[in-house]
Amino acid sequence: MADLYAASDIVVNSARFAEPFGRVAVEALAAGRPFVAARVGAVPEVVRHGREALLFPADDHVALAEAIARLWCDPELRDELVRNGAQRVALRFSEQRAVHAFAGVVEQVLSSKPRKSPFQLEGKSQ
Repeated sequence: MADLYAASDIVVNSARFAEPFGRVAVEALAAGRPFVAARVGAVPEVVRHGREALLFPADDHVALAEAIARLWCDPELRDELVRNGAQRVALRFSEQRAVHAFAGVVEQVLSSKPRKSPFQLEGKSQ
């Protein structure tokens, strides 16, 4: 996939379905590519319109074409989105942050009091 992103001038995700994580957005930003996407699923949580990407309403092909044309014709905007996208990925989706978040969950589980299972609450054995 890295080769495909590297060969792309603009990454477009026109999916109409709700992607639960926004993986394409993170991959595009990490690859240093300007990103245009439908405003569905987790995409608006991963990128902000006009800050890291250009977002358009799903099923609005005119808005999609306008967003692509805007990026194509405005190299300063492309560069700004790419810079902001790289910062956002580094802050929110880095390997270090993922490891830290996972360690926090493990620590929370290990330090919490054991709870009775529903079977134990009902007096049933497991």
